[in-house]
Amino acid sequence: MTKLYILQGDPIPLMRARFGQRRVYDAQTKEKLMAGIELQKQHTGPLLHGPLHLDVCFYVEIPPSRKRSTFPGSLHYIRPDLSNLLKYIEDVCNSIIIEDDAQIASIVCKKLYDSKARTEFTFEKL
Repeated sequence: MTKLYILQGDPIPLMRARFGQRRVYDAQTKEKLMAGIELQKQHTGPLLHGPLHLDVCFYVEIPPSRKRSTFPGSLHYIRPDLSNLLKYIEDVCNSIIIEDDAQIASIVCKKLYDSKARTEFTFEKL
């Protein structure tokens, strides 16, 4: 059985580690913490383990400049990069839904326009 997880708001791409004053730090600590709290509310039960399939869809709000030419469900093919959006989701799910993102054996991923920005995803045991 698969459960649908939803993170409301604009999809967030993973940023590279930042360097400052002789140290390396994560500039997205606050965003990851907030997303993690939301996922903890949605996930009940033990962490998933074993090989997993991830199905994720990033819904990006249609900008006012494209309202006339873009319809909900249309493919979003500009920034942010799909791979960076995916890495953020994988990082946030670590130790909350799954034991480790290395368990993900297959992925189906897409970016679409919609009237409401959000990220929807499911994990399925293989």
